[in-house]
Amino acid sequence: MVLSDDGQSLDVAEIIENHSNHRINAEDFLHQMQQRRSHPADLLDAETTISVRADSELVQQQLQNHSGKVIPFKDVVNVGYGSRQQSMPDNLTEVLKQLHSHGDCVVEVLANEDNIFLGLFYQDHYMQKVFELYPDMLFCDATYKLLDLQLSVFIMLAVDGSGQSEIVAVMLLADETRSTMSAAIKTFQDHNPEWTRTVSIMTDKDFVERTVFSDLFPSKL
Repeated sequence: MVLSDDGQSLDVAEIIENHSNHRINAEDFLHQMQQRRSHPADLLDAETTISVRADSELVQQQLQNHSGKVIPFKDVVNVGYGSRQQSMPDNLTEVLKQLHSHGDCVVEVLANEDNIFLGLFYQDHYMQKVFELYPDMLFCDATYKLLDLQLSVFIMLAVDGSGQSEIVAVMLLADETRSTMSAAIKTFQDHNPEWTRTVSIMTDKDFVERTVFSDLFPSKL
């Protein structure tokens, strides 16, 4: 750029199109701020997931898989910080209220005789209907480090007529002791009378309390 003859503006004197002072490739392009900007709908989903204390690394992976963009971990942390600054449910009563607001569902708090929290059982109408139609095979496994609350997330699955797995119940448990697992499985049975038609149950080989299923589903394993 050079000063114009009248001294009132700048004129382009030369253009250098060969940019050899930095790399030009697809990877660097995807890391630019304009390309990393997330769609509002994706950010809303991330806020909803973080609101139930989901692991930030899993949220980052979900965002990247869904959007096809590079999502730095710090961006996810910022979303979580902004979400926590809002009126998030931070006690059990508010969590139950939020879950019930999603429609017809079963939400039960598990507690022992001393009223100490053992876990939370959740099942919506669709989950109940799926198990009612396909109760023959039941799968159960725990997912760890999914929540910041140090709770184990137990997922129960059934297999539909197309051979696809369907979630039929979700349980957040404070521990994996026999008493806690028994309370959770009994709650499942109370709300799903078709459990008597279950033929086979499969759990992970390292499932700590898999014997609970043997006791509560006699002659089904």
